[in-house]
Amino acid sequence: MAGQNQNNRRQFWRYRNKGKPNSENDSKDKAPSSEGQSVEGHCKSIHEPCIYVKAFINDLQANLLIDTGTTVSLVSNVVYGSISASSKTSVSPVDANILSANGTPLKVIGKTKLDIKLDNKEWCQEAIIADLNVDGILGMDFLRANDCKINIQRGIITILNEEHRIYFECLRDCYRVTVAETVSLPPATEVIVPGLLCKSEDGCLPAKSGIIEPSEKFLTSSFGCLARTLVRSSEGVPLRVMNLSSETKILYPGTEVGKFNPVTVVHSLPDLSAVSEANDSNDVPQHLQDIFLRCTTSLDDSDKEKAKSLLIRYSDLFAKSDEDLGRTSLVKHKINTGDKAPIKQKSRRFPMQMHKEVETHVSDMLRRGVIEPSTSPWASPIVLAKKKDGTTRFCIDYRHLNSFTIYAYPLPRIDESLDQLSGAKRFSTLDMNTGYWQVELDDSDKHKSAFVTTRVC
Repeated sequence: MAGQNQNNRRQFWRYRNKGKPNSENDSKDKAPSSEGQSVEGHCKSIHEPCIYVKAFINDLQANLLIDTGTTVSLVSNVVYGSISASSKTSVSPVDANILSANGTPLKVIGKTKLDIKLDNKEWCQEAIIADLNVDGILGMDFLRANDCKINIQRGIITILNEEHRIYFECLRDCYRVTVAETVSLPPATEVIVPGLLCKSEDGCLPAKSGIIEPSEKFLTSSFGCLARTLVRSSEGVPLRVMNLSSETKILYPGTEVGKFNPVTVVHSLPDLSAVSEANDSNDVPQHLQDIFLRCTTSLDDSDKEKAKSLLIRYSDLFAKSDEDLGRTSLVKHKINTGDKAPIKQKSRRFPMQMHKEVETHVSDMLRRGVIEPSTSPWASPIVLAKKKDGTTRFCIDYRHLNSFTIYAYPLPRIDESLDQLSGAKRFSTLDMNTGYWQVELDDSDKHKSAFVTTRVC
């Protein structure tokens, strides 16, 4: 890898004909084809602002450099690789050389046709795919074919009599990297911390991969060390943070820890997916991180990987919070009352001090999505029962409804179920949190479960 723009210079390109133009008019009015041509590079200072326009290349948002010194339009190989395969057209070879500022040739993949969209206007444009340090370049072929006029003072470009906003920007050397969420750093421990790659002022991320390095402010703080890491450009990036102290440290969201410096790929290595998967502890969902840490303290690396795979595979079975009840999709409960007419029972009276508890229970169930307001012709009363710990259990008296329900099948006898455990050596029990709320009522029978409170049915 080599750092991008090490000489504090920006590359631009223009095509130079190998042969002389046929006539003076040809040289002035015709944009030469990219076939059989070389490219001459020239440079401008990085601090000199350039003209960009926000556009879509096929289905991908991009910032395109408008350059009157470039004969043809180009697109970055990174941007082209990010375009969905379904919207790409075929790539044909091109006999052209692109030279960088120091005279070394840049990699050219070929040429293709792209759909370039600005606001509500769309053009089909031929572009050369090359290793650029910008998303793409609109060259003279596009500017001339579409009668483009640039108004620097007003900050607009007119394309076929339609005005579009342009902006000016110098190439950005690095991007801020901050912590994405609150993380606890145990003493003498390295933790993979979720980070955020801050966007530029125009809301864009760098198009290439880069190296995350610690900032001076973070190094001089008491939080610890940040490892230098090569990552792909993405809004979310992993951060390797080590706490070297003997006490727990807390990193809060928004804490700046480092800088992201774009790099240029000089030589690509084959993907080492097996290595990255083995080392990425971030695969374990956030709500299972504590379980994973507690159950793997005495395990070796091989068993830790097995435990991680098990948790990831069954992650949807674990509650993410106390309010995460889960819901089965295998069955819906039906209440078969035959042709019985709806029954309505009046609400029971409660002491005034109990009304607040009823309201609390109802509001809690509404928030969890367990109940919903109803105008049902059915109505059953509620009952508040005291539990052993002194709290109140919210119940509904469905005895009258149950008397109308057609008997389906009996539950298995508990003694027969216990007999099936004969010969077993290990036993476990499962206790459902707020049992039966995980089974949804069938839509045709929901109205039969209606109950009455002082506020609503």
